[in-house]
Amino acid sequence: MKTNKHKFSSAIREPLQHILQVYNGFSLPSSKIDCGEKCRSQNPNNKPFCCDPQFAVPILYDPEYTQLEPLTKLWLPSTTEKVSEDIPVGLSPHICQGPAACIRGFRSISCRSFPFFPYVRSDYTFLGLAVEWEFSNLCWLSGHLEQVDPKFRSQFVRTYDQLFAYYQTIFDNYHEHSILCRQAHARQGSYIDLLHRNGKRYRINPATEKNTLFRQTATSEQ
Repeated sequence: MKTNKHKFSSAIREPLQHILQVYNGFSLPSSKIDCGEKCRSQNPNNKPFCCDPQFAVPILYDPEYTQLEPLTKLWLPSTTEKVSEDIPVGLSPHICQGPAACIRGFRSISCRSFPFFPYVRSDYTFLGLAVEWEFSNLCWLSGHLEQVDPKFRSQFVRTYDQLFAYYQTIFDNYHEHSILCRQAHARQGSYIDLLHRNGKRYRINPATEKNTLFRQTATSEQ
């Protein structure tokens, strides 16, 4: 097993056992623009894609759900067997009561992260935020990364630093997920857009993992 390339630090001991503290440090929306309103009109169900279980099923850590269950009726276990087959041990699919009934303080880590996941290079370096490639054509924000709030990026990185500091299995899972991301982009012949933990934006060649600084020529808000 590889060890963490970074010396992660955590202000919370065993963060999954203190999930509300984790939530307090990961509370900002991904953008100052309500991106859900941008994509809602494109969904026949008139919901943001990230809040529609027909498109996105949230995954909760088992200790996360255990702590939320007595506090809120927002979450229910999902019976979607197809999704369950691909989920690492220690996580489970859930469904919520929908965007109209959302209690933002009880959103899961996966909801707060969407549409991003922590991208880990093959040498076990946690570089920053990458878009979940399966949602890149659905999520408005994935095509407008310039709209991502830098403060959200900082909270995202700090949250996953804390998780990786205590849970090697979670780090390994995202290392594997990043491999799948590179494979998917290699098949598509596309680059991986990365919001680096250093505050800059890069494009990653999925075959060589070489980073190229992103140069934006125009900003489009559609």
